[in-house]
Amino acid sequence: MEVKASVIFSKKRKGDEQGYLHVLYRRGAERAKVSLEFTMTKEQFDDLYDKRFQRFIPTKKIDFKSINERIEINLKRNPFDNKKTSYTFLSYFEYKKSMLSNHSTINIHSTCLTNLKIYLSSIGRKDIKFEDFDNDFILRMKSYFKQKGLQDSSIRLYLNTYSSIFNSAAKDKVFTQVNPFVQHKIKVVGKPKKVLTEMDIKNLQKLKPSDEYFLESRMFLFSFLGNGLRCSDMMLLKNCNFTNRNAIEYIQMKTGTSMKLTYNTQLTKVILDIIGMGDVIDKLKSTYSGYIENLTYNGCIKQIYQRLNEEYFEGYKDDTLLAENSPFEKHKGFIVKKSDQEIRTLIDYSYDILREITVTARMKLVEYFKKQKPNELLFKDFIKSDVFNDYDKKLPFNKEQFDIYKSKFTSYNAKIKRMSKKYDLTLTNPTTHSARFTFTNILLSMDSINLNDIRIALGHTSLITTQKYLQTGFDFKKSDALNERLNSIFE
Repeated sequence: MEVKASVIFSKKRKGDEQGYLHVLYRRGAERAKVSLEFTMTKEQFDDLYDKRFQRFIPTKKIDFKSINERIEINLKRNPFDNKKTSYTFLSYFEYKKSMLSNHSTINIHSTCLTNLKIYLSSIGRKDIKFEDFDNDFILRMKSYFKQKGLQDSSIRLYLNTYSSIFNSAAKDKVFTQVNPFVQHKIKVVGKPKKVLTEMDIKNLQKLKPSDEYFLESRMFLFSFLGNGLRCSDMMLLKNCNFTNRNAIEYIQMKTGTSMKLTYNTQLTKVILDIIGMGDVIDKLKSTYSGYIENLTYNGCIKQIYQRLNEEYFEGYKDDTLLAENSPFEKHKGFIVKKSDQEIRTLIDYSYDILREITVTARMKLVEYFKKQKPNELLFKDFIKSDVFNDYDKKLPFNKEQFDIYKSKFTSYNAKIKRMSKKYDLTLTNPTTHSARFTFTNILLSMDSINLNDIRIALGHTSLITTQKYLQTGFDFKKSDALNERLNSIFE
């Protein structure tokens, strides 16, 4: 009986913004559905899919070439053919890899497949059947990887990938027995996170545009002050993400979640530095006098105390002063005498002035970005390519985008290591994720911070993810409060 196949669009849940592409097979009353591993909106599917040719039209909105190649492969398949049970593990692995569209995932599968082939070669085999993966085989393979010096985290990645192939085979009814990797879970002991100190951050803030690695320092500070923004999200920010006067709006690449990031004074300074307007806040400061002669938040408060001949206690650093029945209390990040209303009033005054300066600077930023090309990258001088101008972060990279991003990611990693060495930072070997770790580490040192606060600030969609990270509905008000407290440390 003839098998008929067609491309369909479907959503997991009715309210989802995006859905998945599948090929639906029909043979008489029989039905089978195979995922094409691509996501898009219903509007994109309706506008770009040509039913006459069962292909997507040429467009920059989606990676139409990869999708059409996947469609062509699957339209030739016969999911009802019992001969598919003749797949070996390697041939099925190769088939599943050919179905992937995310180039990062393709690289992972390629590495896992290559290492399995190397192990098979070491024991005199060229291929392996599904049923050959018994307990003894897996234990010997794990031991081999360990002897080759692979870290537990790498071995766990390999085993998890092989396990996922077994799960896919079960769905495709290629192999229907119990997944043998279920009993082989590797627990990886968390290593200490690589974090910078507060003094390291302040030293980076002092760099001038003429200093070496100035742009990389601003990229790192942007990620840190931006609630631990992931490198991928930071690098691919566009001018259009900065045109809201209240917050930076962007889409998380990893989760597809819509995010808002409130401008604070320090983040505003960093953005001004990036676009070559770093003197804006200094010019605004010069318009104020009186107690605000040297206008930084901590500097201003120090002047107030000096004028009143009082002892100065910065930030949250001496909580012993706040013991029960102490004459001191906290006020906007500073420890003050409960009876001293004048100090409190002056702190409020300086705080309001600083807020006014931040608002004014922020408005100048928004005006600047509204005049720029919307899809141009904020870090265009670092990326030096326009392949991301039309990129939709809800879609996977095409190969050109993946290759350029990987190259720039590697370059940024290398440069921040050299930056750390040149400026004698306490962390000698930072990574792109060190900004996110540092942000999290400071959150953990703050008063009354709980796990959900950290989940919110980091943009995790699940508390389980946050729990694993320390061993998105997004509450913007709570994030703003954390953001404001972080800001006060580095004034």
